[in-house]
Amino acid sequence: MDIDSILALLISLLFQFFTIFLINIFLLNYKISKQDIVPVILFILLPTILLFLAFGPFAAFYLLISLIMFFKRKSNSHIFILHILISFILAVIIDHLVSIISVHLFAQVSSESLFFILRELMFLLLLFATAYLYKRIFTYFIHKNIFSNRVLYLFASIVFLTLLFFYLNIAMMPDYHSYEAIQLNLWIFSIYLVLILVIAAALVYLSIKHYNIRAKEKEQENFLNYLQLLEQTNEDTRKFKHDYINILASLRYYIEKEDMQSLKNYFYDSILPTQQKEIANNMMLDELNKLKIDGLKGLLTTKFIHARENGIPIHFEVTEEILHIQLDIIELNRVLGILLDNAIEASKQLDKPLIRVAFIKLEQSIMIVISNKIQEDLQVSIQDVFRKGFSTKGGKRGLGLSILKEIINANNHVILHTKIDTQAFIQELEIQQEAK
Repeated sequence: MDIDSILALLISLLFQFFTIFLINIFLLNYKISKQDIVPVILFILLPTILLFLAFGPFAAFYLLISLIMFFKRKSNSHIFILHILISFILAVIIDHLVSIISVHLFAQVSSESLFFILRELMFLLLLFATAYLYKRIFTYFIHKNIFSNRVLYLFASIVFLTLLFFYLNIAMMPDYHSYEAIQLNLWIFSIYLVLILVIAAALVYLSIKHYNIRAKEKEQENFLNYLQLLEQTNEDTRKFKHDYINILASLRYYIEKEDMQSLKNYFYDSILPTQQKEIANNMMLDELNKLKIDGLKGLLTTKFIHARENGIPIHFEVTEEILHIQLDIIELNRVLGILLDNAIEASKQLDKPLIRVAFIKLEQSIMIVISNKIQEDLQVSIQDVFRKGFSTKGGKRGLGLSILKEIINANNHVILHTKIDTQAFIQELEIQQEAK
């Protein structure tokens, strides 16, 4: 191999490895900084090229490991490993496909430099196109919360074994750069890929089926909580009516004895709390009955009961009857579940907590407002709130709002307004009734 051929090979390798790096930046939504450039060149790209010249295709596994270590610093989950593995699978298949196509499509190109440029540009465009398609499909299923971690780990294992098979097959070829070897590998990869896609389709089907079952179970559980609140309210009403005569007798006793202090104590300690609880439950049920969406009604009841168990009062209001909200009930429940969970968690830290929830029917949209009191000395910006991994409570509980933002971005007719003042954290969710 002459110097020109070696130089062309080095440039091609550098271009392709750098393209794989860029693809992963795109898939992982990573924002590269100036400080990243030198480490990427010195510790990822150049060592991979040197290892390729020494060990051939297996140098790709150094690139794989180094990319995993590089992107791990900015990732809060292990899904990024699956994205990196997929990018390698796509790169191998497209590299073989472009090698076959370019021989026929650019057969009349006499300049080797021009042929090389056209081939690498085709590789770049096809790789980005397939990566974009993969990202759209994957994002759709992730937003639907269909895949469990176990399924994702299983799929990542299958993808890794596929990648290993691809590179073993390439390495076993006596001359893997020849047209015949590339053509044979492409056929083998295509058949193998079809089998993998069938397995992936089966996993998706089973995951969707399991997801729908879980959603139905959750909806039933939430509705049972609503019935529990209804029964509890009726029971409290029956008890109050049953004790009505006894209450009057006790009041009469204190009045006849002119024991005003005991009368006050009896009223404020025994009668008023029971009356306030009954009134609060009746008001909540009256407002819930204005929502004609059983799945949503059940979720709200579950969250309100959870808040009450933690001593957090909730002021709930529905301005007028709502028959339908233009958002998938599962996604709507996920969004409101995240907002209410965060409001309840934040309220647990306060001496006098209060959560306000309102459903406001506008002319062409539904506005859902959730606000909770916050600590007066809390210094938080809206940008901080939606940063993945942020939480004023520590741990990983801050992931909820970043997931929420991803769901909102996936629905063009849904808008989220966030406000923070000295006394409250306010989330206004506006859902257009006609999707744009």
